[in-house]
Amino acid sequence: MTKKCDWDDVGLEKGLEQCEIETGFYFSRAFGGKAVINSNDPAIVSRLVNCNFFEIENYRTENQGRKQILVYVDGTIPIGAINIGKPRASDSINKVVKAPKKVYTEAEKKKNRELIAKRLKGNAG
Repeated sequence: MTKKCDWDDVGLEKGLEQCEIETGFYFSRAFGGKAVINSNDPAIVSRLVNCNFFEIENYRTENQGRKQILVYVDGTIPIGAINIGKPRASDSINKVVKAPKKVYTEAEKKKNRELIAKRLKGNAG
């Protein structure tokens, strides 16, 4: 589960060139079944913070106007959540992390987890 963090939105760090927008992941048997992921790509960052399995280790925000904008995260995710196989129909970077772009509130996340738990027990909601 991600940590509760203080930001208003996810966005691109000011001054970055297109070639500087990156996402990387690394895994090793020494990490105990976890992969390390880091990204400053807003499309990936927004999905990572919504992924129930992603654990934020570090993040960076910057002030943009009156908002605190999340511009970078790194953390871990179970290796079992990574799937490399047949290519998708689209090469869109947005599709790499299978989580919604919308940044959910803690209350919305709790409600979603309760609904999933109910469905897993065979009580479709």
